[in-house]
Amino acid sequence: MEFFYEYEGKILGQGTRQPLRRWGRTIAPHNSAFFCVACGRIWARIAAVPGSDDNNRIQWRVSHLPCKRDGGTGSLYLEFEEDRIADLPQGVLIHELEIALENPLWPEPKFL
Repeated sequence: MEFFYEYEGKILGQGTRQPLRRWGRTIAPHNSAFFCVACGRIWARIAAVPGSDDNNRIQWRVSHLPCKRDGGTGSLYLEFEEDRIADLPQGVLIHELEIALENPLWPEPKFL
């Protein structure tokens, strides 16, 4: 099933999401909305491509995360199951790389 990835009103790309097998169950792909807990906006979405036959049957799930303006990172990665990373569109991978480069995990070395 085809999904599009949107961040702050910009489409990052489109890709396929397949059902996953976890804990002996099949988990169907779902639409995701990223809701900012500070300002109340939906700042990102992963949604089935409009017009697909399955579009009306797919449920929405909401992640309650601050948007970038309110202290969040802007990452969509929390919604991705590890098995789906290889199927992400190039625009999403570039978006996540830019976030990683802006937010290094290690502090700046003290010896510089």
